[in-house]
Amino acid sequence: MILAEDSGFTQNSTGWVAYSASSTYTLSNSDGAKTVYLKLRNAAGESGASSFAITLDRIAPTITTSTLTAPNGANNGARVIQQDRLPGRLVILRTPT
Repeated sequence: MILAEDSGFTQNSTGWVAYSASSTYTLSNSDGAKTVYLKLRNAAGESGASSFAITLDRIAPTITTSTLTAPNGANNGARVIQQDRLPGRLVILRTPT
């Protein structure tokens, strides 16, 4: 079998290695969308290429927390948590009193 990040099997290629039902492949060292290509071969020849898409993202999300205060000044233990990796999504937690 052979794995690579391009359909010509030249970018980050493993070269031909023995087939294994489970294998490890290390992606090139840049975050973003990637496509991994795979071909198999036996005595009859090579298979066509198969591919799958993956996004490599090694940057941890930033989490911001704020305390909610009611117009009357009461806190009631509510907090807003916003994660920058989830645009437009706010999580509101209320601490039991």
